[in-house]
Amino acid sequence: MFHLSPAVQAFAFGTSGYAVGALSAAYYVVRAARGTDIRALHSGNAGATNAGRVLGRRGFVLVFALDCLKGAVAVWLPRLVEAPPEVCGVAALMVVAGHVWPPQLHFRGGKGIATAIGAVPVATPWLALHLLLVAAATVLATRRPHLAGLAAVVALVPVARRLGLPGGLTATLVALVLVILWAHRRDLSAALRVRRDAATTAATTAANCPRSKGSPGCRRPAATG
Repeated sequence: MFHLSPAVQAFAFGTSGYAVGALSAAYYVVRAARGTDIRALHSGNAGATNAGRVLGRRGFVLVFALDCLKGAVAVWLPRLVEAPPEVCGVAALMVVAGHVWPPQLHFRGGKGIATAIGAVPVATPWLALHLLLVAAATVLATRRPHLAGLAAVVALVPVARRLGLPGGLTATLVALVLVILWAHRRDLSAALRVRRDAATTAATTAANCPRSKGSPGCRRPAATG
């Protein structure tokens, strides 16, 4: 494929990447093990976390590994023929898009984190190393491992710019981040709502329980009726 233009290569590897990404490991593994649609269970997400809820730890590990593998394979193909970096970026973007929107499942797939974890290191290993450090720092700071992948995704674009990656590759990574954030929009909205409610509760508590010296204590709202 050395004689093909970058545009043709991007189309070819983008199409193959989307097809590979659409092979939903969570859906097919749960269907084979339980005979049911994972999208009707628990969170309804066709991803590794929900597969773990249905099948246990082994189910999570298996689906996570398969999702990472398909991300890596989709980007390894253009790397194999020494395609330009932006073509590898297109392959990474499209394999994640296929995972999130698989056509045979009516465009209801997973959220793309595991697939991106497989794709990005193959596209740009140096960037992946920096994102690994971001993920590790997130775990240490929050004690919440499930936030590590999302934190790495959010950090992907600024880190890519700082490393001076080619503009075409960076542009595809921006699109990849937007796809994953869109897939997580309900989770992000719920998290913001929880934080807002917690802040409101804290403010109300502070107002009713002044800490000034000599304070008589918390003022309880007056009973009505």
